[in-house]
Amino acid sequence: MTYLFDTNAWIRAIERPDELTSSANAVLLNPASAPFGLSAISIYEIGQKARKGKLALAIPIDRWLSIALRPALVQVIPIDAVAGFLTEWTQNLVAPQHSLDII
Repeated sequence: MTYLFDTNAWIRAIERPDELTSSANAVLLNPASAPFGLSAISIYEIGQKARKGKLALAIPIDRWLSIALRPALVQVIPIDAVAGFLTEWTQNLVAPQHSLDII
């Protein structure tokens, strides 16, 4: 099974693993669970938060990313792959059968 990090879980896994739940830590520490999927947008999001001073990392962002993006830990999923999935998923949503008439 492939696990997907959201941005928050990725930060915590690297910076503050003690803040993760015991079940999340068990998955994280199991070598068979890696590599974890990571959306490319998470890299952008962390960069923006760090640049704006909204995210304090223990080490400089460039060094942090070199550690956090190790291929043994994460497999980066391109944004176009995520967008393709969302497009397919939203096309399968059923529109409401009623509408509101504006008078």
